[in-house]
Amino acid sequence: MAAAAVGLPLYYGANKLISQAAERELNGMQRKFDKAVEAEIAKAESLAALVAMEPDVRQAMAAGDRDALSKAFVGGFDTMRSVYGFEQLQFHTPDAHAFFRVHSPTKFGDDLSSFRRTVIEANRTHKPVVGLERGQAGVGVRAIYPISSEGKPVGSMEFGLGFGKPFLDRLTDGSSDEGELYIFPMDASQDIDATKLRTAATSDGAPLLDASCETRRFHSPA
Repeated sequence: MAAAAVGLPLYYGANKLISQAAERELNGMQRKFDKAVEAEIAKAESLAALVAMEPDVRQAMAAGDRDALSKAFVGGFDTMRSVYGFEQLQFHTPDAHAFFRVHSPTKFGDDLSSFRRTVIEANRTHKPVVGLERGQAGVGVRAIYPISSEGKPVGSMEFGLGFGKPFLDRLTDGSSDEGELYIFPMDASQDIDATKLRTAATSDGAPLLDASCETRRFHSPA
């Protein structure tokens, strides 16, 4: 009885300390993650503003000159992709059609209005729209900046940063932390095998979420 009277408080106290330490670690990683996302968004927005305000870009968009955009950006995009993590650089018409994709020059003219709400919003308000967005290529950091020429809106341009393993590698670099990224469907009304939703990880181990995980528990309308 004496041992129990002494040992049980110590046991529960130790468990509480462990739980508090784990919570502090998770909160610290959450803050680190949030700051990393904010930094990626700021980087994309600043570059989008720089390109959108370039006189040659404004003139090319006003004239509908894809060749001028190709000469200006295609040659250096591989470096931007490999060194800085940019996956997309593209230009849109005012009615949200793809005008020129630097990362895929031969693909243009398709209508984006049915799923690219940020592109529609940037062209409607003539104000930049930045943040995380889900698209055909998955979830990524998107910065859409309106372009005008002689005071007239002529379209918009977009920088897209990847939100996958390179991002996780930078986030955990220099620490013992590991990370996984799961992209859940917008409609979480039914259970889905969560192991198939892992899009990136810093280790080769099995997914932390298992097939029986209820995806609706992790779903957020935001």
